[in-house]
Amino acid sequence: MHDLNADGSVPQVTDIRVLPIIDQNPNDLICIYSTLQFISDQSAKLAIPSPCITFDHPLWLKAVNIIHSEKLNVVCRLGPFHTMMSFLGWVLSYRGHGVLLWTEHSYSDVSW
Repeated sequence: MHDLNADGSVPQVTDIRVLPIIDQNPNDLICIYSTLQFISDQSAKLAIPSPCITFDHPLWLKAVNIIHSEKLNVVCRLGPFHTMMSFLGWVLSYRGHGVLLWTEHSYSDVSW
């Protein structure tokens, strides 16, 4: 990512391009911190007040902790799959009510 902006140029806000994959251990806090710091620096150059980044659940937990501890101005979103799974986990843990679940071809009323 550094090579893309090595000449100091800043792309326009509407410029959309695929950035290269970060070739580091995603469980390493330094990797997550440097990614968040890069996003924060780039958003400052583009005058974006609060950049937004999406992580899956394990990385999201670490990124949120880093954002709060370092007081970074970055919005960290949970990816759609893990958001849905968290919601379904909450719904299924709420006992006492039948839950309408969609199966492959029909509805099933589940009651406990």
